[in-house]
Amino acid sequence: MKFTLQIRYLQPRDSGYYECQVSTEPKMSRIVNLKVIVPNVTIVPGPEMIVKSGSLINITCYMTPSILTPDFIFWFHNGSRVIDYNNPDILTITQVSENASMISILTIQNAREDHAGNYTCKPSNLNATMTYLHVISGKTSIQYA
Repeated sequence: MKFTLQIRYLQPRDSGYYECQVSTEPKMSRIVNLKVIVPNVTIVPGPEMIVKSGSLINITCYMTPSILTPDFIFWFHNGSRVIDYNNPDILTITQVSENASMISILTIQNAREDHAGNYTCKPSNLNATMTYLHVISGKTSIQYA
């Protein structure tokens, strides 16, 4: 006989020991320790970035290892999805490392004032994170966190 415990909408608070008991003679039981790991998503630099116009900008989204690797990572600018093949100035690259962590880099070449705003990194199965980009007149980048 097989018994299954199913926990929907798993939360960190569901971590702990679970025991399955079967009322037979002799009694049988099995204890399982469930550890809920919540992957972390961070953006660098963040939460704000100041660059001078004409700069090359790299915004990096880091995801700690998770059991399920995201199927995709979307980038948003002021709530609208950034699609790199529609804009030659914007490119996204996503990499998976050996330990199943992920990195997605949004690159903006030749920063302009219309590139300013909120940039959000949204993996398909994790929480989103964001940074705010300010573009000022000039040619070299300045960053602060």
